[in-house]
Amino acid sequence: MNNTYLISNEDSQIAVNLICNGDFVVPDDSLYSYKIMKNSGEVVYSEDALEVPEDHKDWVSIPISADQNILPEGVLFEDRYIVILFTYKGNTVRLKTPYRLIEEPYFTASVKDVRNIFGINDGELSDDELDMTEVYLTMYGNLGEEFAEALKSGNKSNFRANRAIAIQAALNIFNSLRLRVAESEKSGTNTFLRNLKIVDWDALKNDLEEELSGILEDITGESELYVDNYTPFALGARAPDAVTGEES
Repeated sequence: MNNTYLISNEDSQIAVNLICNGDFVVPDDSLYSYKIMKNSGEVVYSEDALEVPEDHKDWVSIPISADQNILPEGVLFEDRYIVILFTYKGNTVRLKTPYRLIEEPYFTASVKDVRNIFGINDGELSDDELDMTEVYLTMYGNLGEEFAEALKSGNKSNFRANRAIAIQAALNIFNSLRLRVAESEKSGTNTFLRNLKIVDWDALKNDLEEELSGILEDITGESELYVDNYTPFALGARAPDAVTGEES
């Protein structure tokens, strides 16, 4: 599941459900306290004895102001937590909601791009199953400012860098592909078929790795035109005959 990301130096809010033993609850006396903490344990901000709003007693919205959302210089990201405390039926309940503080990310690659690489659908890989921002942060951390500048550019370097993020994300989930993909699936009157027996898994992975290496070796994109070279699954679609109703 995707992490929650907040942008440095921006006002933000995070909604937190008030849950105890898996159930939504209303705190005793409708009161709660919270604190915003860094991963190191340092408390950034705290409030005590706040009243749960009348119109939604079993969840609260925690405001985080821009001056509480400052990323230390030279740090790519910082993991933080909202800790909520309240009493329910006389017992103290402690809820911990994590989030990650980052600078504005300059990428457009999406889970849809990963699905397109493999020729799979959102039922086989949904948007919340793959954290593209984490892939971006990992690549940024490994490749540095040249990678970031490519993403900010208004030329083909931008496309290449975003393509690199999509390929890296695809490689990250490659080993689970055989468990994800289906040989057939019906959508309305159409039946989509894949012949998974003829898929050369090793060749598919090698193609992606070679393409990614080529992009990263020439991330500025100025020397020559890069040709995408990947092997999506061969998809076939069979629709029932409009007259007989039989599949062709």
